[in-house]
Amino acid sequence: MANQPKKYKKFVATAATATLVASAIVPVASAASLSDISGTHEEAITSLVEAGVVSGYADGTFKPNKELTRSDVVKLLGKFLVTKGFEVPADAVTNPRFNDLNSKSNKELLEYAAVVYDAGVF
Repeated sequence: MANQPKKYKKFVATAATATLVASAIVPVASAASLSDISGTHEEAITSLVEAGVVSGYADGTFKPNKELTRSDVVKLLGKFLVTKGFEVPADAVTNPRFNDLNSKSNKELLEYAAVVYDAGVF
């Protein structure tokens, strides 16, 4: 990461903080209606919800202490990059970027995996 531009360092720092408290999988409500985000990461979570990067659960919670999977993190970072102007490559599904994915993997995961791979994040 030492050779990356400042915008990537800022992105990785922000994403790492959000990753500790975020789940980018289940869509739902606005940050104002999330009942369990008050505290240290409330501002970061609110910003990411407003940007459309993460969301909460149908019951109005965010579950900031939920353990994340690798695919959760890839989707979170991919969604963030898309909000910053990065595009999903046209060959994202037909050319999986990681050897543990294939063209029959979850389409959303394939798309965001291509975004983060091509951007040099992973």
